[in-house]
Amino acid sequence: MTDVSASGLFLQTLANLAGSAQLIIDIDWNGEHITLMGKVAHVRQSNRSATAVNTSGFGFHIQSAPEDYFRLIMELHDKPD
Repeated sequence: MTDVSASGLFLQTLANLAGSAQLIIDIDWNGEHITLMGKVAHVRQSNRSATAVNTSGFGFHIQSAPEDYFRLIMELHDKPD
């Protein structure tokens, strides 16, 4: 899971999903169970070029999330790199 925000996230996976597919994503974070509902916003297939390697996965647009998810985002953004 990368590029996490209040409105969505990117999930690295080899799964082949259709764009706009409706999904439920369950996250376990520090002993908390968080369920997100939303849809696939875009799909990216992995590829390599001379300058970069792009991993496959999909952008997920969140349509429904509990308050715990927004606390998780704040924790992630407050952590030093």
